[in-house]
Amino acid sequence: MPIKRFYRQQRAHLASAPMALRPAPSRRMRIARAGIALMFIGGLLAAGGWLGWIESKAAHSSGFDAQTERVAELEKQVAAADAARRLAEQRAAVEIATRETLTRELAQSQAAASSRLETLTFLESLLTVNDRARALRFVACELQSLGDGRRFRYRGLLAQGFNSAAEFNGRLVVGVDYLKRGQRGRYVQGEDKPQPVHVKHYERLEGVIELPSDAQPQLLDARILSHDGKQVVAQCQKKVGGV
Repeated sequence: MPIKRFYRQQRAHLASAPMALRPAPSRRMRIARAGIALMFIGGLLAAGGWLGWIESKAAHSSGFDAQTERVAELEKQVAAADAARRLAEQRAAVEIATRETLTRELAQSQAAASSRLETLTFLESLLTVNDRARALRFVACELQSLGDGRRFRYRGLLAQGFNSAAEFNGRLVVGVDYLKRGQRGRYVQGEDKPQPVHVKHYERLEGVIELPSDAQPQLLDARILSHDGKQVVAQCQKKVGGV
């Protein structure tokens, strides 16, 4: 049969061919081959790691550049905000200085106007008053707030009678009736230690009174006492804010 014939031919061919024997690799050869394989694998791993490091470095460099740009932008914003704050502080300082200057000028103008009014009142009184025998009299008096709610400046103008040639020496006592939380009170300055007053023809009086906190002045009462303090020579009472 054909199959049997094929097997016989194969056996005959194998029997006629010379047998070739390959020597078995030695231990050193196997170790060398393993080393070469490990070196190849290590090279592949090193190449992969190097490529990964290059990509990571590029990514980190890109992220660092973005962060640097962000930091620079934030620094610009902070610098702009700081410049705006300094400008606002400068403007506020200028406004405060301007307000203080205007307040001082207003106070000076009010004081000058009050002084001129006192002078005019005094001159008018010289023309209209016929009481020549009185040793001393008040021409005007007033009480002005200093703006802090507690301190007030009192002002007064004194004039001697026409027949009084000698200088008048006396004492000043200033009282203020006030209202605090619905309760009436009175503050007096000069009773224990009266302020000396010397008048030659006419004299301006001025001083500061400090009232209790939240006190609202109602009436100014200024009195000139004799030198011994036993007699009221002149007196001026004026409602605060009145005429």
